[in-house]
Amino acid sequence: MRKIWSETSLSQKIVAIISVIAGLSVLVLAMLQIFNVWSQAIHIFVPLMGVINFCLAYLQWNTNRKTAYVNICTAVFILVCAVVVLFIK
Repeated sequence: MRKIWSETSLSQKIVAIISVIAGLSVLVLAMLQIFNVWSQAIHIFVPLMGVINFCLAYLQWNTNRKTAYVNICTAVFILVCAVVVLFIK
């Protein structure tokens, strides 16, 4: 069930705002990477995708635990891959 913005808790509002900002940042950085404006943008937007998954897991924790667990596992996998690529490069 959807909640009205004024009825949500402060922590959920903060996490929602962080996930929207991270999502928009991923879009901008992906466009920079795709059009060869900044070839190193991938090193920033990949970890941001992990942050978005953590935010989604937090927001879904009370409504759908299975989806929240999938988001947590995906976020951990993305962040581990980003760290491995950072150290290999």
